[in-house]
Amino acid sequence: MPIHFHGLDVGGVGNLAQVLESSPDCVKILDLEGRLLSINAAGCAFLSQSSGALEGRLWTDFLPVEVRHDAEGAVTGAGHGATLRLSTPCQTPRGVRHCDLTVSPLRDPQGDVIAILAITRDVTDLVQGRLAAEQSARDMARQSAALRAAGLVAKLGAWEIDYGRGEIFWSDEIWTLMDLPPRGLALEDAAAVFTGENREQLRAAMLHCRATGEPFALDLPVTRADRSVLWVRLFGEKDVSGDVLRGAVQDITAQRLDQAELIAARDAAEAANAAQSAFLANVSHEIRTPLHGILGMAQVMETEAPTPLQRERLGVIRQSGETLMALLNDILDLSKIQAGRLDLREREFDLSAALQAACGPFVYLAAQRDLTLDVSVEPSAAGRWLGDDLRLRQVISNLVSNAVKFTQAGGVSVVARLDGEALCVAVIDSGPGVYPAELSKLFDKFSQGRAASGGTGLGLAICRELARLMGGDVEVRSTLGQGSTFEVRVSFRRASSPPAERPAEPATALAEPGEPLRVLAAEDNPTNQLILRSMLAPLGVDLRVVGDGVQAVQAFQIDAFDVVLMDIQMPGLNGMEATRAIRAWEAEQGRAATPIIALSANVMAHQVEAYHRAGIDDVVEKPIDLARLYGALGGLAERRA
Repeated sequence: MPIHFHGLDVGGVGNLAQVLESSPDCVKILDLEGRLLSINAAGCAFLSQSSGALEGRLWTDFLPVEVRHDAEGAVTGAGHGATLRLSTPCQTPRGVRHCDLTVSPLRDPQGDVIAILAITRDVTDLVQGRLAAEQSARDMARQSAALRAAGLVAKLGAWEIDYGRGEIFWSDEIWTLMDLPPRGLALEDAAAVFTGENREQLRAAMLHCRATGEPFALDLPVTRADRSVLWVRLFGEKDVSGDVLRGAVQDITAQRLDQAELIAARDAAEAANAAQSAFLANVSHEIRTPLHGILGMAQVMETEAPTPLQRERLGVIRQSGETLMALLNDILDLSKIQAGRLDLREREFDLSAALQAACGPFVYLAAQRDLTLDVSVEPSAAGRWLGDDLRLRQVISNLVSNAVKFTQAGGVSVVARLDGEALCVAVIDSGPGVYPAELSKLFDKFSQGRAASGGTGLGLAICRELARLMGGDVEVRSTLGQGSTFEVRVSFRRASSPPAERPAEPATALAEPGEPLRVLAAEDNPTNQLILRSMLAPLGVDLRVVGDGVQAVQAFQIDAFDVVLMDIQMPGLNGMEATRAIRAWEAEQGRAATPIIALSANVMAHQVEAYHRAGIDDVVEKPIDLARLYGALGGLAERRA
């Protein structure tokens, strides 16, 4: 039975009307001239118009101008029985859409073409998906090329081992790094490019990673075909989804060479520092030894009731020697600071006592110049602190020395206060002041102000370096003609507990009261032996002098002594070796430890610590200060009374 589709008799074509009406595509029936006879609901929706408004219009009116000619040809061809297809963008109320057009003939039962079927399919999503896929492919290609280039530049390649499939993959970059042609690899060849213990180390790391999931990184050498050694860093991790390890290999040969150069440079610097330290120690010893003769004999002669003229001349000798000693100490301190070998020693101390000790040597000089020298500690800063009081005293002594030296009238005040958590000590003088243009250069090394006379220009530079080592700084304020204020700030901590009681000293076998102190002195230098005898003569001690460490140990084992004065640098056994031998013999004999005092020009912090570790109880620096030596021995005399 013939079927009518929107007024058109299309008998013999079956359920065409039902099929076309239910199609999601835009389906149109055209006459042989291309006019719209009928359109389905999807077509009306596609064009956003009713079927009544569309019927009778040329189909090509709904197509872009540039494809109308091809569309007219398609209609003509369909009228002659041909089926044609076109792809074109179409303007719709939804915007430009990509469409596929199919134009085919409709025939009656006799086979004659009676109409044309035009189907428009919206393929915008497909086109956009294809374009996106093509763009993604291009992006991936560019990314792959970029990664490959980056891998070659960074000398980095990727690898993967699938234990389940028994497969191994190396990227081309790895073969390039190892200077080998790409080839297939068996699973057992994964570590074949490494040799000996390096291969076993890699295998162990891989097994551990497979078992625990912990990633690994190894630096291993590879010998390439040309026998050159390549260092690689091998990273690896486990894929949580299966028995798969993957990672990267990077050429770190250049870094290893740089590291080797840095290590060599570090070793050379450490060797230079060690050589510098040894040189400084030798210079210190060689200069202090003759100074010991000058200052030691000057001190001895001052105790022998000299005439006023002789005392004046001895004073000149002592002052000159002390100036040379100060110069030596400044140079050594600066060298130690620059070499990073100046160590700070934190200990508990009383601030007022430390400042009094720092200013004590200048009280007599200030009095001679009719200057006042006052020390005051504000209540907020009073009490006990934890820090390197010796270095603090050194800084304050240097500043007070300058203040007394350059002040002509008035006086010098030392004031300690607390500023927040910082301990501040100000040295205030009424001297000539500092020229404004020189303030910025005042702490430069080897720089002296216009009013300075003598010295090296190192004192203030060392003060600032020491203050900075103690977590602070030194600042100066000055008004020309009115004086200067140098303020030292340090980051010391308050002592958290009251001062500990001094531990009882070990019992020492002393002679009966009234007998002279028995002293064993080990000193190899004849001049120093003479100085030591002269210094100790006023004390009336029973002195025995030996020339080296071996003789000192032998004498100690034969006779009883109350104290040992031990030089450090001696032939045979040096002072530390001799001390160890004495301590070992005392322990073997069950005897109490006899006090041993080192007499040495080598008094750097690390050297003094070494003396104490060897068993030495105290250190008196050369050139020997008579008061310091008498003080060290005086305690023994008091205990015998």
